[in-house]
Amino acid sequence: MSRTMPASAASAAAEIPIVFLGQKGEIRQGSLKTATSAGLAQACKRKESPSLLGKFAWKQKTLFLFGYLEGKANQENQHHLPAPLEGMTFYGDILVLASAEPESYASPVPLKTADYETFYTAKLEGEDEEDMGEEEEDTAAAVEELAEEAEEEEGAEAEGEAEADVEAEAEVDEEEEASPRRSWPPWPRAQRPPRTNPP
Repeated sequence: MSRTMPASAASAAAEIPIVFLGQKGEIRQGSLKTATSAGLAQACKRKESPSLLGKFAWKQKTLFLFGYLEGKANQENQHHLPAPLEGMTFYGDILVLASAEPESYASPVPLKTADYETFYTAKLEGEDEEDMGEEEEDTAAAVEELAEEAEEEEGAEAEGEAEADVEAEAEVDEEEEASPRRSWPPWPRAQRPPRTNPP
């Protein structure tokens, strides 16, 4: 006697566990049938496909975050995301899927809420410094480069200010030499007020 799986059980077996970062800040388990634009929209229960918000390297996986950049004010997602996405405004739920491939999410691997919470805690505490994603490394390099440029500009400005001070002192010296110096009293004798002798 052979057993066949019902169609619903077969399709459920093909679904990949993903994580939803709920609009109100909660984290919940979800599933994804296909890692296509239509599949992502269906998982988010929306007609339009979500945008790729960012990706993070973590352990042997890459986490891809999808969400919506536009929406109503009462639909703002309250979840705090790790840098460089922190402080940005997204709308509705944010879908998180994991992939073993760093550049593609076409073949997702299972992701549980506990895995995401471990990732999130590690990112906030800075434990995964060696696993920083390419985007974070690029951001860190750009910040470092800007800091170096700012230091160079400050150094150049300080040199320019020192040269300007020297030039200003030279101009003052030249003006003092050009104007005749008066000796005391500051007015000529003919214009001096008459002295009065005390009685």
